[in-house]
Amino acid sequence: AASLRLIFACFGIVGMSVSFTTVYLFSGELFPTVVRNIGVGTSSMCARIGSMVAPFIVSL
Repeated sequence: AASLRLIFACFGIVGMSVSFTTVYLFSGELFPTVVRNIGVGTSSMCARIGSMVAPFIVSL
């Protein structure tokens, strides 16, 4: 049971890494060229704040 849990955890970590890269690239194409840096920077900031807050939400 512990090895199965480890396998799922590894798949989850790989999935998060792939999805973060995909969303980061997609958000760059989502915004117009004039505000692209501001949009990508804001999206990245929100993602990092969410990753810092997530462990506290789980423990609620």
